[in-house]
Amino acid sequence: MNSFPKAVFVRATLTALGLLAAGGATPASAQTLISQNFDAEPLGTRGFYYLAVGTTFGGFTVTRGSIDVIGPGWYDPLPGNGNYIDLDGTDAGSAGRFESADLSLNPGTYQFSFRLAGSQRETGGPNSVTISLGSHFSESFTRNDTDPFALFTRNIHVAAAGTAKLVFDHIGADNNGLLLDDVTLVRSEAPAVPEPHAALLFAPVLALFGLIRLRDRRQKGSSGGTNQLRLVERGTKGD
Repeated sequence: MNSFPKAVFVRATLTALGLLAAGGATPASAQTLISQNFDAEPLGTRGFYYLAVGTTFGGFTVTRGSIDVIGPGWYDPLPGNGNYIDLDGTDAGSAGRFESADLSLNPGTYQFSFRLAGSQRETGGPNSVTISLGSHFSESFTRNDTDPFALFTRNIHVAAAGTAKLVFDHIGADNNGLLLDDVTLVRSEAPAVPEPHAALLFAPVLALFGLIRLRDRRQKGSSGGTNQLRLVERGTKGD
């Protein structure tokens, strides 16, 4: 009985593996929930844009105090950064607080980043802002008055699907706020999810492998019986 060409089995296995790599799994792409540099916000005739409670801007809504959009024009303490946010705006009665709309969060890891600078007004003291994303993240950040923009990045882990708001809550009410720019929230790319049909790609290969194993066992059994018969025949002739 001719032996089955093992090269055929090898080629079949490699083919199935190639098909699985090409189409057997669906990669989950990164999802951007927020990407805001505030450059599209108007500065107004005085070179800044005063935003009071209830004002919506760039996907956010002011919920307490006020904030100012500042940049090239009348007031630009850190030139070359386009527009950015003064978190303790023109209304000195209360520091600014603003939040995003409800964000739909699926389980996974989210990368949150933003740039934060001091007020640049040399008032002699640091300022702080607390940033939160529902129950998934909350942290306070402090910058001295003359600190330039610095990039902050955090990984936020979400265990269960739900909704949450991204909130910026400035502390104090002295009209000297931290400066905010380049806010992004991106769900990191998740591992590829196997398609239900991926296992079917290996079914023919596994069946073929089983047939080869069965054939080999039968051949070994047949060969052993023939050898025993030959030994008996030789012994008979010798007698």
